Amino acid sequence: MQMRRTRTRMMTKWRQSCWETKKISIRTSILEEKATACNMLCCYADELKEGFFPWIEEVAQIMVPLLKFYFHEEVRKAAVNTLPELLLAAKLAVEKGCGKDISWLKQLLDFILGSPVDKESGSGFLEALRKEPEVEITGYMLQSLQEILLAVGELLEAHQLAAIVEELRQALAKSEERRQELKERTKSEDFDEEELELLMNETEQEESVYDGVADCLGAMLKKYHTDALPFVDQLMPLVLPTLASDRSAEDRRIAICIFDDMVEYAHANGACLKYLEVFMPHLLAGCIDENADVRQCAAYGLGVAAQHLGGSVQPVCQDALQRLIRVVQHQESRSKENEMATDNAISAIGKICEFQGGSMDISQALQVWLGALPIRSDLAEALIAHEQLVRMVESQNRALLGNNNESLPRIIGVFGELVAAGEDLLSLELKQRCVAILKQIQSSMPDSINQIVAALPPESQSPSSFQKSEHLPPRSQSP
Repeated sequence: MQMRRTRTRMMTKWRQSCWETKKISIRTSILEEKATACNMLCCYADELKEGFFPWIEEVAQIMVPLLKFYFHEEVRKAAVNTLPELLLAAKLAVEKGCGKDISWLKQLLDFILGSPVDKESGSGFLEALRKEPEVEITGYMLQSLQEILLAVGELLEAHQLAAIVEELRQALAKSEERRQELKERTKSEDFDEEELELLMNETEQEESVYDGVADCLGAMLKKYHTDALPFVDQLMPLVLPTLASDRSAEDRRIAICIFDDMVEYAHANGACLKYLEVFMPHLLAGCIDENADVRQCAAYGLGVAAQHLGGSVQPVCQDALQRLIRVVQHQESRSKENEMATDNAISAIGKICEFQGGSMDISQALQVWLGALPIRSDLAEALIAHEQLVRMVESQNRALLGNNNESLPRIIGVFGELVAAGEDLLSLELKQRCVAILKQIQSSMPDSINQIVAALPPESQSPSSFQKSEHLPPRSQSP
């Protein structure tokens, strides 16, 4: 037994690293245990939420210095992932009366972020982000920063927001510099398939950095609305070039997403209109792009622009509808790869018809929209589109109902599918409104309702929709 233990010690993993002017040996097994312990603390904070309150300060004191633990990447990752969980747990604890007030939460936030004034001697998340040597971990840090902004962004002061935006700008600028270096590597005589694979992996890491920056901007826009635009403006010189056709689909998708967030959260008083002329051509081109992710974001952007930007988007609405209809009616629109983009195109058609339809003929577009419902993949857009359908039926929208209510069978069919699907596709309140409409239809046209139901496809005439829920009387059986 003694020999076996000795042999085990001899097999312990070591790794040599150069640190400044010194060469050091690191016992990696111990570091792996350290990373495991940090990950466990992160899990505890995530699962216990406010129940983790007694240990929040102690764990924060441990994790913040580990943001610069350059001997082991997994330790840094664990620290990065833990800090947003600590802030969320602390916020919940304050809200539920833990004995601490909001000033304690603010002090915790300040400690985690570090001092934005003294960049050289200060320590904290922002300094660690600036000094992080690994691109992959930079991406993780940006995602965690987004979570911090969403959790406690309302506690940030102006100088802290300015410091965060400066770190985002530097992260994006450094990423662009590295991308240029990657391009230069392709010109080397030694460039081969193995080098190409490495380059593609590094490019994906750079895209994750850009995505993280965009997520942080989105979080700021969601928290501060138009007040966030001056901060977003500072990054636009780095964002706008990524819309170019020679950039990757992922880069173009991210840039479009930034504009989508501006329109959705910072549209008050036309604050974001200054970017409309630049981005709208890319939304129109993007909604029929070969890449499904680009199509999804562009279609979403057209929808929220129609909803929030009023007459400013009216000149392009007819063109937008034609493009979106092409997406919805494409023979591959319901493939697994395309379904999310298609759902966003369906939702965008509905929004354009509702908010911009006053000055154009939308009857064809509305019938395409109705024929494509229900939305099943993008559940967020499903709730929006299905609520719109119910609202338009309640108001007896003639363009939707058609001449002599010719669209009524299809509407009843969609309602049947929605009621059968449950709360994934519509809220409880919306389900009750569907039921009320079905009852009203039944009472106003009792002789024809059974014929309409019998003609529906099986999924639309589910017994749970029309019998068990007692929304309508039992259907007459076909002979």
